[in-house]
Amino acid sequence: MIFYFSGTGNSYCVAKEVAEKTKDQIISIAEAWQNKEFSYAVAEGEKIGFVYPIHAWAPPTIVLRFIKKLQLTNSYDAYTYSILTCGDDWEGAVEKIKRALAHIGLPLQGDFKIIMPDCYVIGGDVNNPEEAKKKLDASKETIQRVIKDIIANKFTYRPIKYSFYKSHVIYRFFQTSKIIPLFKANDQCVGCGLCAKACPMNVIKLKDKRSKNHKVPKWGKGCVQCNACINVCPAKAIDYLGAKEKEIRYFNPDYRKELVRKN
Repeated sequence: MIFYFSGTGNSYCVAKEVAEKTKDQIISIAEAWQNKEFSYAVAEGEKIGFVYPIHAWAPPTIVLRFIKKLQLTNSYDAYTYSILTCGDDWEGAVEKIKRALAHIGLPLQGDFKIIMPDCYVIGGDVNNPEEAKKKLDASKETIQRVIKDIIANKFTYRPIKYSFYKSHVIYRFFQTSKIIPLFKANDQCVGCGLCAKACPMNVIKLKDKRSKNHKVPKWGKGCVQCNACINVCPAKAIDYLGAKEKEIRYFNPDYRKELVRKN
């Protein structure tokens, strides 16, 4: 089984590709968390995978919290691996995953990284379309190599040294920045609802606005600052403090197609 968390779709598309080739099921961490589904039975020979993006040089907090709540049966000899997707640097992210897995008695055996397009609009870290395409094209080959290693139960985890400042100090600051959601829709909003569909935590609700003939998004508690909403908006109508309309956006094109097809 493959547990995944995804905002702009990179990690989802990786998890989906791995699942298709390994004949595994994929489980959304966000949906499982909201439904309080933490108990799973591991079949004989089944592998346990975690696919996630990087938030402030660390796994999304929800991923770590979910792992610590997991209750897996028959998992004692299952090959366990993690796949992170990021624009360039992951620092101590894998070590955080390793500690979370140790909390439930699982060793981290497979450790894989896949470079994908940057999507952190808030921090101004977004690749232009040409750079994004190059990264996506290059990632296809990397994904196939990772799949081969997973099928072979390859042990690839090695402890590394990482920046305490980035992985702990900046990470803590990032956590406090999520207490109050600061996203808002500006006057360019057309009420398409894609932001609500893209939100993995289901915290965006469409509500009536008196001055317009359509609904506009409102953000509630539980935002994990994945940047899915601000990136998926076709009108660049979502702001977050310093995020400007002129700034580039990125949303995985294959995942966007899936969202558009949703009712």
